Amino acid sequence: MRLMYMKGLLFLILFVATVPFSFCQKAEIIYKNDSYQMQRKGRSFVLINKRLDISNKVLVAKLKGVSLNTGKSNLQKVYNSFYYNANQLGANSFVIDTIIGAHTDTISIQISVYNLSKDENKLNMSLFTNNSIFLVGGLKKSMEGKSFKLNNEKAILPAMVYQEYPLDIDEKLKISIGGILGASVTFTGYEGRTPTFISLHGLTVAPGYSSGVGISFNTGRIYPVDMSFGYMLIAALRKSE
Repeated sequence: MRLMYMKGLLFLILFVATVPFSFCQKAEIIYKNDSYQMQRKGRSFVLINKRLDISNKVLVAKLKGVSLNTGKSNLQKVYNSFYYNANQLGANSFVIDTIIGAHTDTISIQISVYNLSKDENKLNMSLFTNNSIFLVGGLKKSMEGKSFKLNNEKAILPAMVYQEYPLDIDEKLKISIGGILGASVTFTGYEGRTPTFISLHGLTVAPGYSSGVGISFNTGRIYPVDMSFGYMLIAALRKSE
C-alpha cells in the first residue's frame, strides 16, 4: 500500500514538473537581459499601445514563436507560451517587433517584453479607444468557415481571417449564431469605447484567462477574446474583404 502511494506521489511530482516545461518550450527566448532584477513574476500580459512612451523602460527579453496553423501548432498556443515565458521572466507586457509570413501557413512572431507598473498599465489601457468590433475566425487552416448572422443578415467567417466592424456613436451591431437555440450579442458604439474581440470558436488565453477590456458576456457560443491576444491575431491574420 505504501509502495503504491509513493509511486502515485512520484508520478504527480513528475507530472507537475514537466507541465511548465512542455508548455513554455514553444516560445524561444532569443535575448534575455541578465542585468534585469526581477522583483516578482508577472501576473498579466498586455500589449503596449504605440502611444505609450517606453523609451526609459528596461527591456526584459525578446521571445520568438512559430505557428503552423494546425491543432498542435497555432497562434493561440504561441500567445500562451509568450504569456507564460514573459511572466516567468518578470514581464507583464509586450510589443510586437516582427511578424514574418503573415497570412501564410507558417507564421513567425517576435516580441519584446517589459514590466509596466500599475500606473503605467492603467495609462496604457486608456489609450486603446478603437470603437470597433473584431470577429476572429478559426486558427486552424483546416477548419471550415463558421456561419453566423450580422444584423440578421447571413454571413460566413472563414478560418485564418478576421472581420472588423467600426461602430458610430449609438450604432448597434447584433451578431447571432446557431438559430433559435443559439446565441446572440448586441454591441453599441459610444465615445471612448475600447475595441472588442470575439470568436465563434472558443479561443482562450492561459495561464490566466482574461476576457479583455469592456467585455462582460459569455453566451456559450460567442466567446470574448483577450484584447492583447486579439491585436496579435489581426496583425497575423488576413482581413476579410
